[in-house]
Amino acid sequence: MKGFKIVALSILMAVSVADSFAKENKMKQIRTYMSWSAPIDPAKIITIPDMDLSYSLAATLVERDTNKQFRRGLADHWEIIASNIYRFALRENLKWSDGSLVTCEDVKRSLERGMKQYPDDLRSLVNVLSKIECKEGHIDFVLKVPASESNLLGKLTEPNYGIVKIDQNGALSLSASTGPFVVESISSTDIKLLKNKNWILANDQMADEVVLRKFKSDTNPQRVLLYDSWANLTEASSLIEERLLSSYKQKGFSVWKRPIDKVYLMRMSKRLENKSGHELFQYLRQTLNRETVLHGLSGYLLGDQIFPEGYQLYDKTFPKDVKKTPVPAEFKTRPIEILFSRARNSKIFEDNLSRALTDALGIVPKFIDCDLSQQTSKVLEGNFDIVIGTMGLADPDPEGVLTYYIENTPSVIPKGDGKFLKRLDHARREQDLSKRLEEFRKILTDATIEGYVIPLFQLSTLGIGRPELDFSQIPESEESVTLSKVRFKGVQ
Repeated sequence: MKGFKIVALSILMAVSVADSFAKENKMKQIRTYMSWSAPIDPAKIITIPDMDLSYSLAATLVERDTNKQFRRGLADHWEIIASNIYRFALRENLKWSDGSLVTCEDVKRSLERGMKQYPDDLRSLVNVLSKIECKEGHIDFVLKVPASESNLLGKLTEPNYGIVKIDQNGALSLSASTGPFVVESISSTDIKLLKNKNWILANDQMADEVVLRKFKSDTNPQRVLLYDSWANLTEASSLIEERLLSSYKQKGFSVWKRPIDKVYLMRMSKRLENKSGHELFQYLRQTLNRETVLHGLSGYLLGDQIFPEGYQLYDKTFPKDVKKTPVPAEFKTRPIEILFSRARNSKIFEDNLSRALTDALGIVPKFIDCDLSQQTSKVLEGNFDIVIGTMGLADPDPEGVLTYYIENTPSVIPKGDGKFLKRLDHARREQDLSKRLEEFRKILTDATIEGYVIPLFQLSTLGIGRPELDFSQIPESEESVTLSKVRFKGVQ
């Protein structure tokens, strides 16, 4: 009898362990590689992965729907109560992930801390804002300009204005979140996020957990799901080889493709911000053979502007014929040094780019491999000539794009003597939208013609997931595979 009890207890323990294991296996988990910037801060966005993290950890007061129209976010409604004051009311019973209420004072502290810590990155709001006040349970944005002309709603949809927890010392705390997920743990290589059940759009179909892991040196985001059993999601580009994409589809993988949403371009380093550097960029813009760069690849759109036709910032008057610029003497005697992420680009593309630059300059370029998480510090150091890679394009808020390209630190278009900053400020004061857009276009056109950036081609974001993942809830208007909208097949 005693032996029977022991056996029965063993069986119960085994069943309990098996049941626990089954529950773990049923947990909906996203696992992907991502090069985020450290330290993590939703208000500081440098790369697309940083943007994805910001949207995951901090909700904004105002959001855009799938048609890019304004809709309520953390704010339930808003109104202009005076010529220069926007008033916002938070949703009723709005909670942080830890269950505590989100207050107007929380919102005020979050936004003020972001503007104080990153005045350049949040310059578009800093320039128009006089102060934020909490009155009678409302949040008042007192502006330096007429509220109706401030584009405040558009600014507040940007992810770096997401509302974060600020501790008693005025520092960012990731212990609580207003976004779809909250941080459980962070290490130098991994981030684990848990679903925020108090998020305003929380639902049972969301992932319970998200695990983000830094890219290994040999990780190829285009191929990773074919040779790595850990990851179940990867974000790639439309430059993926057609044969490889067909292989994924034949094996039942989920595939999501965004329309054109990125530009691949060259940016100059601090070292190159001089007359010789601008002449080099002018020369390469005219001489570099883009067909050689893209030989054997597909999934791109060739263009000499940052934005393709159809976008608001595409310039129909962009000059096709410009005065030919000779290669500066300095670059006839030494290789140009290029900051380049091998983990994010295929070997075919790197070889093509090297060949095209060698043909243009007569000297084989030197590539400096750089993980995306280190790119900011490397760019600020400026110990190279050119940084090359993708930049996001966004259509509904052209001002937001210009903010990112010109005002961020480091900026895509070098600040130099501040000429483009001054022009951007001037354009923002233009009340007529068509005239404001026209000036925005001219800024980008002049930055290209004068040798600040070299657009090479446009491409798309591509999401690939193992067969259990479902991307049907992610609209093509998204800029990336939004983690909160990934679903799991067979889960109701």
